[in-house]
Formats: sequence, structure tokens, C-alpha cells
Amino acid sequence: NLLQFDYFPAMELELKNLSGELKNYPNKIHQIKAKIHTTSNDIVVDDCYATIGKSDLHISTKITNVVALLSDKKEKVLFDIKADADFIDVLQLMKYNNEVKVNQDIAKELGKEEIKKLVLNANGSFISNSFQETGFFSRLNILQLQFQFNDFPKVTQTSGSFKTDTTGCIYVENLQTKIGKSDFNFNLEMKNFLSKKDTNNHIIGKIRGDLWDFDDLTQNSISKTTQNDKKTEIPSTNNHETSVNVFSFPFPNAKLDAKVKAIRMQKYSIDNLNAVIRSTKDHKVHFDTLFFNAADGSVALNGYLNGSKPKDIYFSSTLQLDKINMDKVLYKLDNFGNEMALNENFKGILSAKIKSDVRLFPDLAVDLAKTTAHIELKLKDGMIQNFSPMHSLSTFMGDKNLDKIKFAELDNVIDFKNGIVTIPKMQIASTLGYLYLKGTHTTNMDMDYEFDVPVSLIKKATVNAMRSKLGINQKKSNQKLNDMEEEKISGQSGLQKYLRVIMKGNMNNENLDIKLDGIKRN
Repeated sequence: NLLQFDYFPAMELELKNLSGELKNYPNKIHQIKAKIHTTSNDIVVDDCYATIGKSDLHISTKITNVVALLSDKKEKVLFDIKADADFIDVLQLMKYNNEVKVNQDIAKELGKEEIKKLVLNANGSFISNSFQETGFFSRLNILQLQFQFNDFPKVTQTSGSFKTDTTGCIYVENLQTKIGKSDFNFNLEMKNFLSKKDTNNHIIGKIRGDLWDFDDLTQNSISKTTQNDKKTEIPSTNNHETSVNVFSFPFPNAKLDAKVKAIRMQKYSIDNLNAVIRSTKDHKVHFDTLFFNAADGSVALNGYLNGSKPKDIYFSSTLQLDKINMDKVLYKLDNFGNEMALNENFKGILSAKIKSDVRLFPDLAVDLAKTTAHIELKLKDGMIQNFSPMHSLSTFMGDKNLDKIKFAELDNVIDFKNGIVTIPKMQIASTLGYLYLKGTHTTNMDMDYEFDVPVSLIKKATVNAMRSKLGINQKKSNQKLNDMEEEKISGQSGLQKYLRVIMKGNMNNENLDIKLDGIKRN
């Protein structure tokens, strides 16, 4: 009886076809049809089909104990929802009066926001009259969710729960999803995020995964960008300073525990990632634990990023590398547009301890001029291959192969400060014999090296070529060369003597300034 009810009458309503246009809304409503059932306690919407513009949506929902919303009692209201859609043009649906009601920069960047093949099955509940300034009671359970956003990989196998309470907390429980080849599992506790009174926000989270394939997630957009920009010019300091500073935004107190079995990105392969990262409201990010396996070895890091002073941002850390196969490290050094791939020039098994204080611009680009680092390294079973500074010694080495110089172990301490790499004197037991090297190397690829080359390596065939390097005084030059020849003969017993070669100039400039500084004993 439509006239006898407390809150809702019991009825059935069938909407067979609703269509039309709105004055300021660009999307024509082609069709809306649905079946609506009500009782004194429930509202049920069955098979609601809507076609608006290019978008379509099919939805069924049920709200149980809806009358609790109209009373003063605190009672549980239940809801179920099922939805599917072949295509949803999100940006078009959000247009009104020829304006998209989202950030224009985001709309321009995306170009489109399309959802395809949507399937949703969810239920949940909330407590009526529990809405307070500090929060409210609610729960949403996602039983099934899948869709594809734009041209990114399809989202499938999504399930999990969301909860809120009157203390302002939001809980994400066992939210798992698969995006293309990658899988994610989240558990988050966000404290006081709904509270208008308590600003002491805090996040505690755990994230797990078996595989994160970033090439698949980004549809190889990183590779395309790299191909389009083979040489990247480093912006000026002024550009760095005027960039958006992420540390100008509020930071929450947060702690994230991450464990991922495998990460793939371009030619990089990381396994067994284990990280514990914290952030604090004073704009600091602490890396309590960061460990992973890569290139047949392991990498461990701890340190902190300090952005408490927006114009003095730095990352202080200790990095431990253990038995890294340089052949599997594709790392390019970009020195103001000059690229050098480490794995193309240096081979071997690398172990190192690196203590660094890295200064950063507001856009987090490295300020090399203010960065310092102390490196203790060991490189075993190594090889220097096709390294241009070594080719510069060909004048003195005769027929020796400088393309591939093998050595058993390289052990040294290297410092970096004010944009200069300082290499103390070190011995290299190589296929050329015992070589000694020391010098400096700047980020602009300017070199100032001293090589001590065994006199026994100097060949007669190179004598004439060397005369021009030894100075103007021909008599003095001949005497130096005679001393070398005598040392070659007598050097079989006693101390080995070395020819010191001083090399100065820029690595990218073939006309290096090379001088000889006499014969030294080592």
C-alpha cells in the first residue's frame, strides 16, 4: 500500500528508456534503463544500463537497512554493487560547460583518460550516524576488480578491503592486484587522515611482490624516451633552482616495509629487494635498510635524505657493493653530455664501500660541485678494455696490446670532492707487467695522470717516436734513451726501473699533452 509505510513504500519501478540532452553537458544521454525495487528496509537497483556519450555502464546494487539513514540510531547499513563497462571516457564525462573539471596540466599530459573492460564486484557497510569530525565507521570489500586504463597493462585479480573508524584512521587490508606481468600486495595503516582536529598523520605500510616489470608497466616508454634523447644536456643551475621543490610540500610521518622477489627495468635485473624506509615531518627520509642482489653480487645501503632546508638538500649514505660483475652493470656516466658506459671499458668483480655526502638541487639532480665521496674498492680478475687514456700510451708500448689489459686485483682508495676524482698511487699487476698510476680526473673529463711504465716494455721500434716527446735537447734525449736500453738489459736483476709518463688534457680530446719525467725506481 503506497499510503501505508514508515520510510519507504514497497514497490517496483521499471525505467524502460530515458534519453535526452542537457544544455551545458556535451554528452548526449542515449539511453538509461533500470528496474528498481524497494521494501520498507531495502533498495535494489537491478540491471541499470546507461549509455552516455561514448561511454556505457551496467550496474546492479542493493542497499540493506537503508532506513537507518533516516533515524537517529547507530545501525549497520549494508551494500552490494556489481558493475561492468566496455568503455568509459572519463575526461569526456567530466566535461561541463566546455571545461574538464580536473587539473588542466594533468588533462593535457594524459591527453585521454579511458577505462576499458571494467568489471567490479564489491560489498561493504557503514554505521549510520557515526559521522564525526574525527572520522566514521565503514568497510569496503573488493571481491573482483579488473580494467584497463588508457594503453597501460590490464589490471586484474584485484581484491582487498578498506576500513575507516571514528579516530580518523584508514586501513588497507591485503589489497592485492596484478598489473600486466607485475603483482602487488599492500597493507597500510593511515592514522588520523580523516580527522580535522588531529594533524599528527602517520602511515605504516607493507608492500610485497613476486615480480615488478617496469618495462611492461610503462609499455617501454622509458626506452622510447631514451631513443628520442640520446644526449641529454644537463640544465643550468638556475633551472635546477627554479624547478618544483618536492620538499616544499608537507611530509607525513611514515614507515614502509617492502619486499620484492624480482624487479626488471630495461637491462637491469634486481632480485630479493628488502627495504625499510621512513619519512618524518621535518622533511627527512631515512633508508634504514636497502638490500638487493644484482649482477651476480649484492648491494646494501643505509643513510638518510635531509630536505629540512629546501636550499641545502643532501643525501648522506654508506653503500656496500659485494662481488658485483661489472660485465652485467650497464651504467652510463653522463658528464655534461659526454657518456661513458662502465661495462664497455671496465670488467671484473667489484667490491666496494662508498661513504658519500651527495648535495642535491630542488629537483633532486646531483650538484657534483658540492658532493663528496670516499671509496674503498677492490676489483678482481679485471680488464681495462678500449679505454682511450691507455691508447695514449701506445707511443711508448710498441706492439703491446692496449685494447685489453688484464690484471689480477686492483685495490685502492679513491676520493671525490669539488668535482674532482683523486686517485692515490696504486700498483696494477697486469698483462703489461707492474704499472703504477696516480692522478686526478674531473667531471668535465679533464685528466692529470702519472703512469710509471716498466722500462723493459719500451721497444726499439718506438725510440724514434719517443725522441720528440723527450724534449728539444737531442744529446740529453739520446742519453735518456741509452739509460733505458741499459736498464732493459740490467733490469733482469735488482730493482725494476720505470719510465714516468705524465698525461694531461681532456679525455675526449685526442691531442693529449704527454710528457716524460725521467726514470724512477719503484
